[in-house]
Amino acid sequence: GMGGGFGEDDDEDFGSTAYGAHGDGYMPPEDDDDDGNSMGEPLVVNNPKDSTPYAPPQKPQSAAFLETFQSGDDALETNWIYSKRDRYNGKFAVGGGRVPAIAGDVGLIATEQARHYGIISPLKSPISVSDVLVLQYELRLDAGLTCSGAYLKFPTTPLDTQKLDEFDDSVPYSVMFGPDKCGDTNKVHLILQSRHPETGALTEHHLVDTPAPYTFGSETHLYTAVVDVEKQTYEVRIDGETKRAGSLRTDFNPPFEPPKEIDDVNDSKPDDWVDEPQMADPKATKPSDWDEDAPEMIVDESAKMPEGWLENEPEEIPDAESKKPEEWDDEEDGEWTPDMVPNPKCEASGCGKWSPPEIPNPQYKGKWEAPLVPNPDYKGPWAPRKVRNEAFYEVDVIKPLDIAAVAIEIWAMDYGIVFDNVYVGTDVEDAEEYANATVAVKREVEAAELEAQRKARSEAEAASAKSSVGELKERALNAAEAVADALERVLVPVEAQLKKLGLEPYVNRAIDWSLDNPLIAS
Repeated sequence: GMGGGFGEDDDEDFGSTAYGAHGDGYMPPEDDDDDGNSMGEPLVVNNPKDSTPYAPPQKPQSAAFLETFQSGDDALETNWIYSKRDRYNGKFAVGGGRVPAIAGDVGLIATEQARHYGIISPLKSPISVSDVLVLQYELRLDAGLTCSGAYLKFPTTPLDTQKLDEFDDSVPYSVMFGPDKCGDTNKVHLILQSRHPETGALTEHHLVDTPAPYTFGSETHLYTAVVDVEKQTYEVRIDGETKRAGSLRTDFNPPFEPPKEIDDVNDSKPDDWVDEPQMADPKATKPSDWDEDAPEMIVDESAKMPEGWLENEPEEIPDAESKKPEEWDDEEDGEWTPDMVPNPKCEASGCGKWSPPEIPNPQYKGKWEAPLVPNPDYKGPWAPRKVRNEAFYEVDVIKPLDIAAVAIEIWAMDYGIVFDNVYVGTDVEDAEEYANATVAVKREVEAAELEAQRKARSEAEAASAKSSVGELKERALNAAEAVADALERVLVPVEAQLKKLGLEPYVNRAIDWSLDNPLIAS
């Protein structure tokens, strides 16, 4: 379970590593049909539990934006605006989905497959990040993530709030964060855009070493990005555990500060440039005894034909059991020949013409090549000369652009992607506490449900095995009774004969012993 929750020291399983702890060598769980893989499940939006009253935790003071979707369709209609661009034809709905862990808790659900989704929710007022930025949201996959984006975008300023229905992928953003899975892509994106101080041109800076997301299973997962402007660092957390952390200055490509110098694109390697460090020794000559024509393998003259080798026997013979098919027509199908099988006489030593094997030639040397010596004309590896980068500008402090909205702008082949509890704020502890009151509770319930399912499956398998044994035992007893009935019919005249001979007491003793020592236990 979640144990002490996010932000506390806890070494329990099921993603309960302390929120803020650094985890190395993170590997997501293997895709396992027995552990909650929900691929192929029907879409469920409105769950019977949705009518249960549920009040989410209070909005933290540090939250510039918090979306719980608890006002249902009103949240979708009031707080979010669909893009009217033609390509964005995917529709969301608000509901508990297939497996809500908390009765009455609802989220935003992608309801259609193979759709572009475009929806945006503006902040009451844009935020400028001067210290710490925390982006956090919950994600549950009711039908897996096979080829879909499940990330969020955080559009920057300026943002025309009167034209939000024209939102598309060309709208500049501050941060893009979250899972993306399709083909070779399987990562949790962390992309920050920067703006050139003079031209205003935007550049995307991608986190180079990205963690892998969870793509199967019905558990709720928490994705958190922390950007610390003061420390110039970042963190990517999954379920409260730090999966990647490092420097904003060194871990993104391209870097936020352009290089001062770049290669001169007009420079080219001179024709007389020698970049081979070694050369064939021009003074070396082939030794007089070096035979380039000597073969690599020669016949082993010492080899002798194995004793029992049958040179006149074929290696294969017609299969004696092979028969000509009745429908075979020689005129149409040609002359029929039986199948061939290995000659059993050849199993001991061998058959056919014998030839001595080949062995490596001790005189073989191959083609002679002069030894290598240092090249006196070597100038080293060539590289174009460096010139001043006209696009260079100095970046003293790397910081995210202002955030004006939260948006979902994705392509999804999967439905049942459930977003919930989206937090944009400036306090890590507030985000942790909110997660402890929401997703930590959900994951405790989901862990218990998963364990109950495993236990039930194990008990069902044990009961099935026990039932099979009982059925076999019953069949054996029935068979034994049938045999006994048949023997009784046969032995009635024999018993009468034994009485005449005075052997009845001995027979009774034998019967008593057999009853005390049955062949099959009842």
